Amino acid sequence: MPVTAIRLLQAYRFVFAGLILVASIETLIHEHDAAALAAIEIAGVLLFAWRRTEIAGATVLVAVFTFAEAMTIARGQWPVHLLQYTAAAVFIVLLDRRLRVSG
Repeated sequence: MPVTAIRLLQAYRFVFAGLILVASIETLIHEHDAAALAAIEIAGVLLFAWRRTEIAGATVLVAVFTFAEAMTIARGQWPVHLLQYTAAAVFIVLLDRRLRVSG
């Protein structure tokens, strides 16, 4: 099977989703004050992992990342990794749509 851009993007999607899932589970276990947000993030990343539900999942993830960013900024920190996660989720969705239209 040839390695196509679509397959590479799918692999990147699963790696990204897997890393977010692990981080969310760690948050769920260790940070009880953020358990509800972590549970929502887990639901979002599971939706995001599959193309048919990627937009719903990305919407949930961007909302969670935005909320977490705002809460952390309110505590006096600037967690740029949450912005990077948001950018990655949007990039994956937009590139997937573009590749499937042109390919």
